[in-house]
Amino acid sequence: MKKDVRDFIKQAEDYGFVCVGLNGSSHWTLRHKGSGQSVTVACSPSRGRWRQNALAQVRRIHRQHKNSPKETP
Repeated sequence: MKKDVRDFIKQAEDYGFVCVGLNGSSHWTLRHKGSGQSVTVACSPSRGRWRQNALAQVRRIHRQHKNSPKETP
């Protein structure tokens, strides 16, 4: 695993994501523990905005889950 991808996955774990594994097309799948929504990250992304875009998606999912109404038993 490339260092920048590994660092990103560790950062996503701080937002409640777990790394599920590879999806068969050389992409890592990260799933949010609370909502079950997923984010896909390439194993070897090229230069560009991949990190900013993926982190924005992680934060958006985390914020949606955090602000969603809680179920009452």
